[in-house]
Amino acid sequence: MREVPKVLTLVLAVTGALAASKPGTIDAATALAHAREVTNIKSEGAPPFHLRASLWIAEAKQDGKEGRYEIWWRAPSSWREEIDYPGRHQIAGQDGERAWILTDAPYQSLRIFDVVNAIDVAASAKLPAGGTIESVKESHRAGTKIRLRQHGRFPWSEIIIDAQIGAPIRHETGPSASAMQRFRTTIEYENYRPWHERSFPALIRRRDASKTVLEIRVMELEDLDSDAARWSRPDGATNRPICTDEELAAELSCDIGPEMPLDTPQFPGTRSSGTASVRAVLARDGRVHDIVVVDSLNFEADGELIRYLESWRCRPLTCGGVPVDAEIFESRPFSYVSASSP
Repeated sequence: MREVPKVLTLVLAVTGALAASKPGTIDAATALAHAREVTNIKSEGAPPFHLRASLWIAEAKQDGKEGRYEIWWRAPSSWREEIDYPGRHQIAGQDGERAWILTDAPYQSLRIFDVVNAIDVAASAKLPAGGTIESVKESHRAGTKIRLRQHGRFPWSEIIIDAQIGAPIRHETGPSASAMQRFRTTIEYENYRPWHERSFPALIRRRDASKTVLEIRVMELEDLDSDAARWSRPDGATNRPICTDEELAAELSCDIGPEMPLDTPQFPGTRSSGTASVRAVLARDGRVHDIVVVDSLNFEADGELIRYLESWRCRPLTCGGVPVDAEIFESRPFSYVSASSP
C-alpha cells in the first residue's frame, strides 16, 4: 500500500456550519463504486502499464513551469513514479512492503503533492471511512452530482459523474462553507480514453479558487514492457513510511509564541477582516514552507500573514510513526490592521 499524502490546506477565515441536505441513496453509492472501478488503472489485477504525461505548474510571479510525470506500475505494491520540473526532481516507488523516495529538496513541494493527488483519479470518487452521502442531484446534461459529508479537515466534497461513461469529470473539496469563506479546490477530468476495461482522462486540471495551478496532459498510456531496470531502488533513496487512517486524520499542533493567539491572529499597524486562503507544506522539521496565497485579502495583509506562518513551529505530522512532509489546512478567524491606519 502506497503512502497517501495528507491532504490539508491552510485557510484563515470565519467559518460556519455546513447546512444539512437530503440524504443520499444506495444508487449514489453504487455510482461512486462504479466510478472508482472504471478509472482505477492501479487496482489489483489490472494490466501493468507505463503512463507518461506533461505538466504545467503555476508559480508565483511567473508564467508557469513545464515538467513531466511518469509511472511504471505492475501491482499496488510494485511501482515506480518520477516527477520532474525546474527546481524539483522526485522519484518514489514500492517493492512489496517497502516504500521508498528520492528527492533533491529538503522537503516535498506543494506542487508535488498536487500532481500526485490529481493523477489518482479513482481516489476522487472514494467515500472516506465514516463519511456519508449528503445529497444527490441528477441532470441529463451535467451528470450525477454527489455531495459527501466527511470527517477531518475537509468536511465535504462534491463529485460529478458523467452519465455516459460513469467516470468522475469534476471533483471539489474544501473547508466548511460560510458567508465570508468560500475557498475550494477543484479538479476537472477531460477527454477520457479507453484502457482495457477501464478509462482514463487525457487532460486533468486543478484550480485553487478560480486560478488554474496545474495541468496534466497524458501523452502515453501503454502496456508495460519487461524493462527490469525500472524497478531497482536508486542509490540515496530513503524509506517512505505508509500512513494509517488515524495519522491522516491527526490534528495540527503548533507553537507560535505568547504574543500572538493561535485561535484569532491579529496583525498591528485602516482595520479590515475577511477571507485569506493559504495553502502550505508542513515539513518534517516542523516549519511551514511553500506558503501560497490563493484567495487574497489585500497585498499588505498577505505579507503579514506569510511572515506569521513562517514563525510557526509545529509538531510534525507522521506516517508509520515517522515525521513526514504534508500539506496543511486550518480554518481560523483573521483580522488585519494596516500600518497606514491613523
